[in-house]
Parts: sequence; structure tokens; C-alpha cells
Amino acid sequence: VRGSFRKVFKYVGDFNRLPEWYPGVDAVTQTRGEEGSVNLKNTYTVDRTIMRMQHTSTYEIIDVVPGKKVVYSAQSPVHTAVHQLYFQEDPTDRNYTNIRYIKKLQLRSIAGPLQPLVTGNLSKIPEEGLRNLAIIFLRADTPLKDIKVSIDDTAAQESATLKFQRLQKAYNVLRNPDHKRLYDSGELVEELVQ
Repeated sequence: VRGSFRKVFKYVGDFNRLPEWYPGVDAVTQTRGEEGSVNLKNTYTVDRTIMRMQHTSTYEIIDVVPGKKVVYSAQSPVHTAVHQLYFQEDPTDRNYTNIRYIKKLQLRSIAGPLQPLVTGNLSKIPEEGLRNLAIIFLRADTPLKDIKVSIDDTAAQESATLKFQRLQKAYNVLRNPDHKRLYDSGELVEELVQ
């Protein structure tokens, strides 16, 4: 879809926007967490129409890596599911974002015999939803222009870079037998390590 991966993540990861692009979703009510945020333990009640029937599910964010992925668990009286969305900047054009959507659906025992039929029909919904996203982001009035990416994203990247550099430094010490011996004896001076 057209848009920077950070802005696309904020739009798609904000579950309150689901009715704007995900087929069959009639309404979303956030029941826990800060509205508009994409954080662990955020929960939502989702009302949708599936195969012409009203259906209510509860969703919770169970894993999130800001700007990269968001994973939801879903449950209702008739099903459980895990939805995974992965975001990656298009390596050939930074103005586009690649989104990968993976869904695992399991019907509960009472609806189990319908699994093949329902899975077949529902497997088309994510593809249609992603097509809807592409259309929304191509419009002149795209919602991405209103999304602000906070400094926190940059701070998180800088923090991750520092952690990686420290890890790399520790690795370099431990792989060099002379430095490891000095480290083990407590005599290693940080300036000696390049």
C-alpha cells in the first residue's frame, strides 16, 4: 500500500479503524487500553456480519513490535483465532509498505463441522481487506496525512541500536581469548576493546 510503514502501521494497527477497511466489520468498541494506541493487552469488542449473521468477538493485542508487527487473539462463542499483521517498508520504493496478513481460525466444538465451509469463505476476507487498504491509501484524502509519527519511534530505534552495539561489543570480548581471559579475571579495561 502507498504510505510510510510507520504511518501505515499506526493506521492499520489502530483497531478502532477496522470498520473503515476490513469487510463485514460493523463496529469496534475499545474496552481496555488508550484509544488510538497499539499496545499489548488492548482489548476490543468487534461486531460484524459474517455470512449474513451478526457476530460479536473479543480481540486482544498479544504481541506488538512498533512499526513492524501486531498480533491479535480473537474469541467468540463459536471460534478462536489469531491474526498476525507484519509491516515492511518496500525495499524498492520507501513510499510504499508491504503488509503480510496471516490468520489461523479454529471453530469451537459446536461449529466444528462447518470448519471447511467457513474457512473457505473467511479466507477471502483478508485479501479483500488488504485491497481496500490499498484503495484507501491511494485516495487524495488518505487518512495517512493526518497520522503523526511520534519521536518515540525514533527513540525506540536508537535504544535498539545502542543495545545491539553493546551486545556486539560483549560478543567481540568473549570471542577474543585474550580479552575473555582479562574479562574473567576482572582486569579488562573497556578502552582496550574495539
